Amino acid sequence: MITLLLALLFSTGVGGIGRPAVAQSARVAPKYRIGLKYREIVSGKRMLFMQISVDAKYFNREDMLALARALRDKYGKREEGGLNVAICDDYELAKSKDLAHMLLAHEPMVALRGFMDTNPPGLKAGIEFSTERGRPYNEISIDLDDPN
Repeated sequence: MITLLLALLFSTGVGGIGRPAVAQSARVAPKYRIGLKYREIVSGKRMLFMQISVDAKYFNREDMLALARALRDKYGKREEGGLNVAICDDYELAKSKDLAHMLLAHEPMVALRGFMDTNPPGLKAGIEFSTERGRPYNEISIDLDDPN
């Protein structure tokens, strides 16, 4: 079993005359495609594992934080054991049933860009990702409970 981890941060809102500034948490998450989704029992608790793809232009702090928050809100609160997401910039890799095995075998996967992990309540939730292919998966690491 491999724990997967991924990433996203906040943006500064800009208001106009008669319009309030957009809240930092209101940033719209980038679109993503689910390549694979399954549940397993880990330490007696149901955990959701997902492999998703996101367009490469969204691998920045603001968009990844928005994505992580959207995924946690949509899926993480329903899973007592947490949510683990592998984030790719290629849908074909996100669909691969061999992704976890390739990680364990240390096979190079340039399209794998990061991980997100919500963990059960009381444990740290976060996202880690690379801004460009070939960089470390943890180039940027964000604590979802304290993104600053």
